[in-house]
Amino acid sequence: MEPRRSLPERIMVVAVIQLIFSLFGVIAGLVLMFGGAILGGLLGGAVSGSASDAAVFSFLGFLLALLFSLLAIVQFVSSIGLFSIQKWAWYGTVVTQSIGLLLNVVWLFIGNLLAIFGVAIGIFILWIMFQANTRRIFGLNI
Repeated sequence: MEPRRSLPERIMVVAVIQLIFSLFGVIAGLVLMFGGAILGGLLGGAVSGSASDAAVFSFLGFLLALLFSLLAIVQFVSSIGLFSIQKWAWYGTVVTQSIGLLLNVVWLFIGNLLAIFGVAIGIFILWIMFQANTRRIFGLNI
């Protein structure tokens, strides 16, 4: 039986940061899922004046919030896996952080200056995850 490896501090920091942001993401996704669908329906109806357009806007708002929530849930599960040094958690973290980094860069170019924090955190986490020592801890030869 292989002895349990201790969790390095840098991975614990990544796991905690990711856990906190994923919890906020799940909450925000749920709020957007229901509130955004209602607001999308109201705005869609007000803009076009048609009930079918309102339904389309409402559905799109719900769908985007659902995707946002699913991303946050995968990020949450990955952060739990990081605590126990699971190989799949490394992959989940890299994928969710890459998607989050891309979204934050888009939001930054749209004009949301607060997205710079998301960009910085995403770069930091990806930098930690691609370090040779971190990959070795997770048993990766990438």
